[in-house]
Amino acid sequence: MLNLETYLTSLNASKSPLQIRNGFLHDEPEGVKAIDQSGGQRNLTESRLYVYPELATEILHVMSIGTKQKQSPEIKECLDYVRSIKKLRKGQKNG
Repeated sequence: MLNLETYLTSLNASKSPLQIRNGFLHDEPEGVKAIDQSGGQRNLTESRLYVYPELATEILHVMSIGTKQKQSPEIKECLDYVRSIKKLRKGQKNG
């Protein structure tokens, strides 16, 4: 997916990753980003790739891909995943 590659390149080059803005990039809660297929072929089923840039570790978590119609349950799954990462990191920091 070209848009994922573009976002990853932007993350690697940016000093302020939270400020990255692209037409295909959508902010979701808890720092989750949705990458759509803007710029691709026409008449594609509208889909989104959900990622989470974990800034402290410089890891880009690729979590889920799905259609716009099923976005609400997919975002919930992503949020659960991100919360588990944050809980794990907090435990590592305190342990």
